[in-house]
Amino acid sequence: MDRTAVIAVVGTCEPERRLHAQKIASETGFEVITAERLAIAMDPIREAMALIPWAQADGVVVEYPIQAPILDVIGSLADPEEPTRLVDVVCVLDATHFFSELSRTDRVEHLQVHHGMPFQAVTARSLFAAQHIEYCSTALVVNGRNLPSEDDSLMVSVIGELSPWPRSSGTAITASGCTMSSPNPARSMDPWPPTRSSCGTRDSVSARDGSPT
Repeated sequence: MDRTAVIAVVGTCEPERRLHAQKIASETGFEVITAERLAIAMDPIREAMALIPWAQADGVVVEYPIQAPILDVIGSLADPEEPTRLVDVVCVLDATHFFSELSRTDRVEHLQVHHGMPFQAVTARSLFAAQHIEYCSTALVVNGRNLPSEDDSLMVSVIGELSPWPRSSGTAITASGCTMSSPNPARSMDPWPPTRSSCGTRDSVSARDGSPT
C-alpha cells in the first residue's frame, strides 16, 4: 500500500499554528490541509483522513483545529490500516501565551468516539494544550525573543518535563536567543512513534530559536 507522508501540526494559538503550518508546507513541498477547512466538519479527524489520499504532492501538512484531540490524531494517522505515514507531530507554541494557555479555565466541545459510538465531549482547553506538548515530536516555540530569561528557562523546563519523546533529531524545543531551522520532516521520514532506542533523556532535548531562517 502506498502511504502518504503526513506532518500533523497542532497548537492552541490559531494564528501562529496556521502561519507555521503554511511555512512547513512551503519548505517541504507538501500540500497543506488547514484547520479552517477541517473545523467545518463534525469530525475534523475523519475529514482529514478523507482528504489526505487526494493529495498530489509527496506528503501533506495537516493543521488540526483544537477540537481534534491529539491522541485521536496520532491514532488515526499511525493506523496500519490507513494509507498514511505519520512522520512528525509539530506543536506550535506562542511564548507570549505559553503559561496563560496552560492555566486557562475554559472548555472545548469536541467529538469523542467510544466503542464505535460518537458523542459530544467537553475537555479543558488547558489539558489539550498540555497534551499537545506531551505527545508532539517537535515543539516549535515562536515569539520568544522578548521573553524574560527566567520565563524562557521555565518554559523550556516545562516543555522538557511534559514531553516523553525528546530526542535531538526529533523533538526540538525552540527557545529565544538561539538559532533555529524550521522542522524538516523530510530528514528521515521515520514512521511514528520514535523508538525508545532513538530517544534520549530529557536532558538531551535540543534548544533552537523560533524565528525562521
